[in-house]
Amino acid sequence: MFRASSFFINYFACVYTIKYALAYSDFKLDQNYTPKDDYAS
Repeated sequence: MFRASSFFINYFACVYTIKYALAYSDFKLDQNYTPKDDYAS
């Protein structure tokens, strides 16, 4: 039971970390491309 609970804790921690990393990279890309979009329009 303890092994299963620790597995889920690690799984959710990995999912949260991946989602945070993707959101952060998307934010960085948006910050980098926003000026270009403004110039294009």
